[in-house]
Amino acid sequence: MSLNINAAMEMLEKSFGESVSKIYIPSLEKEVDFKPLTVGMQKSISKMSLDFDTDIDYQLLKFSILKTLCIDESINFVNLTEIDFTSILAQLRINNYTEPLKLVVNCSSCNNQFNMDVNMDQIVDNCKKYKHKTIEIEK
Repeated sequence: MSLNINAAMEMLEKSFGESVSKIYIPSLEKEVDFKPLTVGMQKSISKMSLDFDTDIDYQLLKFSILKTLCIDESINFVNLTEIDFTSILAQLRINNYTEPLKLVVNCSSCNNQFNMDVNMDQIVDNCKKYKHKTIEIEK
């Protein structure tokens, strides 16, 4: 049996399009379609939390990855809040990974290590409950 490359590529492209996830953006109060993370994007996100020297580098990578994944081109990522980004990234984690996120936390007081499971669903729920307020400052 020979492998038909064109048929395999078509199948992969079709399955990629069908695996769109609805991601809730709190400040917009609506769900938006996002494509799944690629392995390369997952690695970039992991590296960005460790390697970048400035917050600007982190922000630019975050914008570019999320803009690439978002199907709705009308979303202006510059206007989104940190709560929105936290919510989006947590939902992408839920939709792209099956294993739970586990952290090892070092206590600075007693020097012990503690294993911690991160509850992504709780993070998303807390983001949805957060009430964003805009305050105008008089000049």
